[in-house]
Amino acid sequence: MAQLTGKVAIYGINGTVAITGTGVLDTDEMAHQSAPLNATVSSADIVDGDGDVVTRAYYGEAHTIELEFVPYDPDTPGNLATLKSKVKIPAPGTKVTLASFDVAQFNGDWNYAGQGSITPNQRGFLSVRLTLTRPGVSGGVPAYLVPQ
Repeated sequence: MAQLTGKVAIYGINGTVAITGTGVLDTDEMAHQSAPLNATVSSADIVDGDGDVVTRAYYGEAHTIELEFVPYDPDTPGNLATLKSKVKIPAPGTKVTLASFDVAQFNGDWNYAGQGSITPNQRGFLSVRLTLTRPGVSGGVPAYLVPQ
């Protein structure tokens, strides 16, 4: 039976993730696992005197990505010794830049929303999950917010 060799991309989520800040993982120290993108929007209905909806306004567009990756040492894959001090959750509002993803909506600057986790699993690897957000603007292009 033939065996697969080399790198096989199943989900097509390979891209570059750069987390702003000191002491965090470098772009080549993260093996992406998943990155679902969700879009949300609020709406307000305008009704007439009979209670019928005559028009609807949409506002508050926002996008969220649940980025999940496994930290690893690219020079010695499987060795977490050099990464242990870097595996940490960034500060809320931290800038995270996504690039080279196949889906254009993923690419650009995002904010770390303050929801994250570091989870050891039964196979001996750590899984890091970060929630990234960016609000929409009138042109429909999501904007990165600079923390104050």
